[in-house]
Amino acid sequence: MTLLALLLLWGWTGFPIELELELGWAGRPVLGAVNPLWVTLRNPGPTAVQGELRLAMEFGSPWRGRGTYTARVPCAVGPGGRTRLLLPWPVPAGSFLLRAALRAGERGLAEGELAFGAEPEPLRAGIGPPLEPLDLHLAPTELPADPLLLSPFAELRVFTPLGGREGDVVGAWRAFLGGGVRVEAEALRAHLAGLRPPPPAWALLLPGLFLYLLGAAWALPRLAQGRPALPLALAMGFLILAGFYSVLREATPRRGTIQIVVEQPSLTSFGLEVLGVAPWRREELVLEGWWYELLPPRGWEGRDLLWRFTEAGWQTVLKLEPAVPRLLLRLRHEASPPGAAAARPGWLAHALVLPWERARVFQAQPEPGWTAYVVRLP
Repeated sequence: MTLLALLLLWGWTGFPIELELELGWAGRPVLGAVNPLWVTLRNPGPTAVQGELRLAMEFGSPWRGRGTYTARVPCAVGPGGRTRLLLPWPVPAGSFLLRAALRAGERGLAEGELAFGAEPEPLRAGIGPPLEPLDLHLAPTELPADPLLLSPFAELRVFTPLGGREGDVVGAWRAFLGGGVRVEAEALRAHLAGLRPPPPAWALLLPGLFLYLLGAAWALPRLAQGRPALPLALAMGFLILAGFYSVLREATPRRGTIQIVVEQPSLTSFGLEVLGVAPWRREELVLEGWWYELLPPRGWEGRDLLWRFTEAGWQTVLKLEPAVPRLLLRLRHEASPPGAAAARPGWLAHALVLPWERARVFQAQPEPGWTAYVVRLP
């Protein structure tokens, strides 16, 4: 579905800036999948335009809860030129309107919105010449760099030889999105909900602090007679204990994090990465790379995601709430750090559906407070 939005800003450029949105393969976004979003900007004027593209979409329903996806991408359009951007964009249930705006600071350059309806079932596609009746056919050059954009397809038929990059992308779809590996989100979410923070060391001080206050309240009036510095010494002792408590409290981990990477080198150089976060405090978490969330059946309120593009690449920003586990997924094109062979924990066998009889499990420690496993398939 395509929408062409024109906003005339004669005070800025003297020419209309054109903003065009297209969501989904052949304009057919698929529900519950990460769809390609093409954003086209045209500048017919003689002056270059620089700004920030801002995208926003609400999703959900009153009984599921509502959330918002937003993205911010810096972009520029030369005089008489065109800029075309490709972004991954999830389409959960209850999403039907995508808004876009191009802004330079607080000044608006162009804006528009795209109303769409999502396909309830995945599509069937072919790569190469149209030799069979399918929903659509793609040329090898149309395959995206991120295999996650192929998640709207339930079937991919290949009718032509593929190059190294194209074959790697299709291999990643077959390995991780075509049914060979499946993430049991509810089982992993239940394991995250059972994680608890380590008991803080300051809890051992509570009995002594109670006795200290009780004894001070009873004995201070008598002991202070003729000793004017004693109350001050006791107050200083209390402040030292309070400061010790504050330091230990901040040193306590704020969240439990589980990282799972699944690799199959015989099919692709990509790896499926799942990140589970069990927050114990309210905070903002910034993840490097583009992630999307595996949503639970209900409880979508506040499950907002912000994707922003920086000089280092994509970042995913989410706000964590205590006792609300978050489960995120991406396909990454990088090798996993070496780890030691480990026994497969029981919760991991329930969290992933794959041929475990042929899999090897390794454990790594990428960051303090993280539990990381790498599952390698032949």
